[in-house]
Amino acid sequence: MKSDAITKGYESLTNKQRAALFFQYATQGDELEVVRVLSTVPKKSYTMNDEEFIKWSAGLSKLASAFAQEHWIARHWLMASALRMNALISKTPENWDAWNKALNEVQYWQQFLLSMDAALSAVAKQHGFDLLSIYQRARTMPYSTKAGEVTADPELIAIWIDTLNYMLEPS
Repeated sequence: MKSDAITKGYESLTNKQRAALFFQYATQGDELEVVRVLSTVPKKSYTMNDEEFIKWSAGLSKLASAFAQEHWIARHWLMASALRMNALISKTPENWDAWNKALNEVQYWQQFLLSMDAALSAVAKQHGFDLLSIYQRARTMPYSTKAGEVTADPELIAIWIDTLNYMLEPS
């Protein structure tokens, strides 16, 4: 089929100009001009990775990033609490209330980190991804305490499992 002069004129337009004419002709109900404009729009085809793969890959990256951020914030607070406790012991060893409060803070952050790790382990097992790759991306390793009296908190673990699953699940 030969292109008429009007169609050839559409070929010299930009896609933005073609879209404006297409919208105008479609609104006016001018089917002939709509077909003419559409026939000059460059055709392209695209190939991409499967959408489900892309969503899960993005979810893992988001999970690793959030885990890293929360892990290092918790490590910061743990260290700040430990330093505060050390300062209290050296300056006012008789102030047991302040010392005990600082010790409780240290133990809380240890429990927080242990709970994050337990949740991450559970989510990795649930979804079948390599746990160590998340730690590697976060530039850390699982937290461990020297004293065995601090353990993970089941409520915190449940909260973290929900949070990590929310970040991971494709939307």
